[in-house]
Amino acid sequence: MGRDEMDALRMSALSEIGNVGAGNASTALSSLLGGKLVDISLTDAMWVPLTEVAEVLGGADSFVYAVHFGVEGDLEGDVLFVLDERGAGTAASLMMGLLPADVSSIGELERSALMEMSNIICGSYVSAISTMTGLLVTITPPDLIADMLGAILDTSLGRIGLLADELILLRTSIKVEEFDVKGTFLLLLDEERMAVLLRALGLPL
Repeated sequence: MGRDEMDALRMSALSEIGNVGAGNASTALSSLLGGKLVDISLTDAMWVPLTEVAEVLGGADSFVYAVHFGVEGDLEGDVLFVLDERGAGTAASLMMGLLPADVSSIGELERSALMEMSNIICGSYVSAISTMTGLLVTITPPDLIADMLGAILDTSLGRIGLLADELILLRTSIKVEEFDVKGTFLLLLDEERMAVLLRALGLPL
């Protein structure tokens, strides 16, 4: 099998995971928001080399909000859901039933709202992985980190370090009524767990 064919298979599997997860997240978030029109969609899916992650997400010096989850079960690792400052404020306001302009800072209520939205989205993506692979995979309760992107990635990537080459990245669009928020789902697994995932998806290593 050629490299191009392998890459195409991997992209197809990621896109399927993303589309299933996004669809389930849309339904769950709409229900939580009282039936508001919600459309969560996958806008990009890729395996990204660890050395390129910061650049892909806008640069190591970018200030972001990242909701962190541990991954447990047959796959162990980390999940991050990353939003820029404006996206975090918009997401929090929509979760709280406010207009985006009404949120000027991220306090405890806003932090809770961001974690709740991220929990729905990331939980749906991880559940889609579990459904497609038959692996038992769950996420731990979230915590929110506000810092420079480089510092957040250094901490998370440090847990897998040289035992991984790449991570899974799913760019996500969250539309609530007329408002649109962009977020990025990152799944960080060490080399051994990534191989388990690839085999379970029927993909070449």
